Amino acid sequence: MSEEGVHETWGYSNHPKLGSTVMTSSRLIAIDRAAKWARTVSRWYRLGRPFQVVERDLIEASNRSGLIIHSAAFDFGPFIPINDPKKLDRLLADYIRLIGKIGLDQRSQTGRIDI
Repeated sequence: MSEEGVHETWGYSNHPKLGSTVMTSSRLIAIDRAAKWARTVSRWYRLGRPFQVVERDLIEASNRSGLIIHSAAFDFGPFIPINDPKKLDRLLADYIRLIGKIGLDQRSQTGRIDI
């Protein structure tokens, strides 16, 4: 989530044109962790490994190589990771309700919904 409260996906991408890079998405509107997909305003994403798994794998690989570490930290910049799936589900449901209300308000004022 950004400092402004916008829910976005963040991670590493293996993009055909951009190459391997850190990326952020447009606003997140739906996610299915079991099916490993996320939907943002502009596109679909295939989800990779959760950061908790990446962190664990990083620690284990470091320890195997002789560099003993007990924790790893990621710098998310201005973003706040949401590790609680129920919290993310609530935030997305709140956002969907807000968009529905905006649509209804717009329809009552103009007789149509502009997308």
